[in-house]
Amino acid sequence: MIAELDDAYIRASRKKSLIRLSCEIFFEGRPLTSRWRWLNPLTIAFLKSASRIPFGRKDSKPIFIVGSGRSGTTLLGKIISLHPDVGFLNEPKLMWYLANPEDDLIGSYSKTDGRYRLEGRDASARVRERIDGMYTAFLGLTQTRRIADKYPEMVFRIPYLLALYPDARIILVLRNGWDTTRSITRWSNVHGNQDKGLSEDWWGRNSRKYRLLVDQVVSQDPDLADISQAAGTFSQQPDRAAVEWMATYLAGIREFKRNPASIQILRYEDLIQDPMGSISKIFSFCDMPPSDIPLNYATKILYDHPGQKELPLHPAIEETFRTMISEAGYD
Repeated sequence: MIAELDDAYIRASRKKSLIRLSCEIFFEGRPLTSRWRWLNPLTIAFLKSASRIPFGRKDSKPIFIVGSGRSGTTLLGKIISLHPDVGFLNEPKLMWYLANPEDDLIGSYSKTDGRYRLEGRDASARVRERIDGMYTAFLGLTQTRRIADKYPEMVFRIPYLLALYPDARIILVLRNGWDTTRSITRWSNVHGNQDKGLSEDWWGRNSRKYRLLVDQVVSQDPDLADISQAAGTFSQQPDRAAVEWMATYLAGIREFKRNPASIQILRYEDLIQDPMGSISKIFSFCDMPPSDIPLNYATKILYDHPGQKELPLHPAIEETFRTMISEAGYD
């Protein structure tokens, strides 16, 4: 699906549809497992040039959508993007890499390992200047007022985000761990590539993202200490996906407790069952005026569906995974 566009979205707003197409080409970059990666050098040149243009428009209260991948973050971003004030960036990892070379986790743009956790001290004046320049160019060229930046892994970098933008609004999307794990497994099996000893899938180039997750997050988390050694040996998709869900859930809940005024939790299941109420709460939290277009779009594309069946997991993590799902409110 090009730029995540569907028929209902195009009918809702042709203008926003054109913006989404332009964002994918000129701002977001093309990661591993995607087509048109040959465009990245052109995107880099455009971003560097555009960020030097004095548009004179800076973002106020940028909106960040974080959480585990395949938890509904893209869906929420698409809905929010139809608000007249909002310009939506769908995982603009190239922009963040250009602002800070330590950003790249999966190996789309760098051969050097990235860092899962970025702290407030990493939000240097240089990083702020670079991301500000690209954000300002984006707002000026799309003629929007607010940025909604969906980047799931930023859940591990919330101190970094708040140091850059103290007035940011962060939406933490949660979803049942079984559903998320199955969705990650399916995605990686469908979109992964294997060629001449090189693998590119959900876990990056030659599992780089998963290796960094275990080394930099799981092994450092006291609540995951009992599984960290076994997690480093996993090669099966469901096991890795379960590890990622647990690490993401723990990071997100901890940051919510530390920064309740800046973070709003949205459960995917609530969004599905009550789109009008859920989106209205998000707009209120983000200080956005009401808008019927995104609400109407949400009611057309969202539908309730039964949860996915459980997947077989490695014995070393199954009990911990089940316990954490229960603690998260999912049985």
